[in-house]
Amino acid sequence: MDSSKPGLDLERELTCSICTELLYQPLTLLDCLHTYCGACLKDWFSFQANQAENSPTPPVPGANVFTCPSCRAPVRDTRHNATVATLLDMLVAANPDRRRSETDVEEMGKKYRPGDTVLPELRLPERTPEERRADDAERRLLEDVRDLSLREAGVESSSLAPRHGRRREDSSSADGRARRSRDHSRDGRHGPRYEGSRRPRANEGRSSADQLQPQSDARSSEHRRRRRSESRHRSDESSDTRRRQIEHQSSLRSLISSGDLSERDIEREIEDFARQIQEEGLLDGLDLDNIDLSRNDDRVTNPSALVSANFAPSPPMEPLSPRMQRPNRPADLSIIGQATSGPVGLGLGMSSPTTPGHQRTRSQLYPEPSITCARCAKQHIEYELHYNCNICASGNWNICLECYRSGKGCLHWFGFGYGAWAKWEKARHAAKEDIPRPHMLTANRYLQPKIIPGGAEGRRTLTTEDPIKRLESGNFCARCLTWANECFWRCDNCNFGDWGFCNSCVNQGRSCTHPLLPLTYQPQPSHTPPASPRSPRPPYAAAVLTGPNIHSIGPFKPLTFTTRCDVCQDPIAPSHSRYHCFTCTSSIEPDTQPGDYDVCTNCYANLEARDQISPENGHAGWRRCLNGHRMIVIGFRDGPGGQLRHILSDLVGGRNLRITAAEGSDEQAPQKWWWYEGGQKRERFVTRDVAADAPMAEGLAPGFPPDGGGGIRASATWAWYPKAEDELLFPRGAEIREIEDVNGDWFFGVYMGAKGLFPSPYVRRLDDHK
Repeated sequence: MDSSKPGLDLERELTCSICTELLYQPLTLLDCLHTYCGACLKDWFSFQANQAENSPTPPVPGANVFTCPSCRAPVRDTRHNATVATLLDMLVAANPDRRRSETDVEEMGKKYRPGDTVLPELRLPERTPEERRADDAERRLLEDVRDLSLREAGVESSSLAPRHGRRREDSSSADGRARRSRDHSRDGRHGPRYEGSRRPRANEGRSSADQLQPQSDARSSEHRRRRRSESRHRSDESSDTRRRQIEHQSSLRSLISSGDLSERDIEREIEDFARQIQEEGLLDGLDLDNIDLSRNDDRVTNPSALVSANFAPSPPMEPLSPRMQRPNRPADLSIIGQATSGPVGLGLGMSSPTTPGHQRTRSQLYPEPSITCARCAKQHIEYELHYNCNICASGNWNICLECYRSGKGCLHWFGFGYGAWAKWEKARHAAKEDIPRPHMLTANRYLQPKIIPGGAEGRRTLTTEDPIKRLESGNFCARCLTWANECFWRCDNCNFGDWGFCNSCVNQGRSCTHPLLPLTYQPQPSHTPPASPRSPRPPYAAAVLTGPNIHSIGPFKPLTFTTRCDVCQDPIAPSHSRYHCFTCTSSIEPDTQPGDYDVCTNCYANLEARDQISPENGHAGWRRCLNGHRMIVIGFRDGPGGQLRHILSDLVGGRNLRITAAEGSDEQAPQKWWWYEGGQKRERFVTRDVAADAPMAEGLAPGFPPDGGGGIRASATWAWYPKAEDELLFPRGAEIREIEDVNGDWFFGVYMGAKGLFPSPYVRRLDDHK
């Protein structure tokens, strides 16, 4: 493609004409498309507003007093342009020395932050009707005098040029519209209106001269006319060239204003612009693997087009492998498909047009996803846990976790878990006709790419890491939000079954107290392995449960656990109960974490019989492990869908048990453990050595607190998702234990191992442990 554009000086194009430095947090003016620093524009418009407000003859209300610093065109608004930001980041990445100093960044950050309004509101005094009429008459008179003077001088009025340009654009092609509009934004004298006003006079002069010449000079007259025409043509071309050379940000505005062009024209504009960047050598020596393009907004879904054009003949891009065509993934990956399915690759073995035969290999670049919540408009939730509907909005319906938990869902969402099907059945019977089945939302989260210093605003638009390979999708822990496809403990009571935990939270006591079903993601054998990050393998003690009455939940299959006793190292059958410690780490299994510690019932009885654990620290007392931690007793029972994990005996004293350190410097001195029972404070001495008995004293409680702690137990009739850190989070159906009445309106309780406040009307009391 031949380009008639002048040589590109990217640094000059990306220079703010106000501060004469490289752009920082750029804003583009509408409609002239000149671009300046956000802070510079804020100062400029504040200056203009101050002049207008303090002028002896203030402008009339509604008048546009804000103009472009370069072309003086009226400014109606400003916009952040991702194209400019991407090019700016490319230039800064290639020339780190051109980056703004920390002092400049700090100073400009005080004046302007992305999203601030730079056009101030004018505070003008109210004008009387007589003053307004006088202003209108004076303005019309001045415009008439100015236009008359400009016509006599052969110069077109700048106030008329834009109007004429718009009339011309209505009757022209899309390409001509954009090009002429850009030309007229700087200098209206080169438009057809000026040429039309001058050409009749020139023609009249030539006609009069021809009439005065003898007939014998007709041939020489024709020759002179041809020479004058060629001279004028060369003069016009020279004028156009000079105009393009001196116009501020001409190439940049040309690219920005391509929004009026067709898609094919836009591709050509971008391809030509990118080729000029390549020819200028601005990308030479630039490590595209570590480029950090941080400025983008979610209105631009494919910013990589700036550098993805075919700079030279290159081999065709291979079609996507089946591994990349993930049919079971949410459809919000369309932005990835736009960049990978087209014929244009991002730097795939480009040949330099200036050095034929030299092949430069570059890594493929991918556009980084940018996702906005469809409900609350929260931006950039791609790196947070969010939910996607692959039907609504052509698969691009995404909501944040907060909106999902508050029950907002998608356009055809009936609720959580099995509660959605109950509502759907009820709605279908009420409508007496079939209605579409409820939409199911899928939980997703992208892992952030490797952060390389050099980003302008902390985000990158292009990366060499394929976002598809960084997509976590499926089940996430409700407690810590960890991706838990390898082992997800599903609760059928909390949140209508749409609730579960990772293996670590269950082992460490940060789960609910309901029976839990362990599941693992295992797609069909014919399913192509996804390109998403590989989740960790299921726990070493887990295996997929098989049998005639075992049912899978989609691609998730139930697990069975056969752990080994950390004392005798023998396997513990799932049907046998075992003691479990939330804190200790197994010494017989590799790569274990806290909470991977189990003791079979026989070994624990033997520890008591051998006096390694005293009676008060044993099964009938505090139920402590060899390291002094309190333990629970768990077992597995057959239930719907598989083997459910049950808590047979919870922590003695629960989570609200208080521990007071021993007085003095003796580390082996007994501690004082205390709790409330029946509104009264109870306390006992407890030894650090589990083989020893604590001394008894007058006033100490003779017994032990109940399993799971005292207080009230209640079931949540409504979900409570607070933002305050001292409040307790729980879904509908949660069992909250160890509840204390604070003031009638607020309770204090325990759920998922956490403690906090919550409104008392949100729960229904189950029983009272006294």
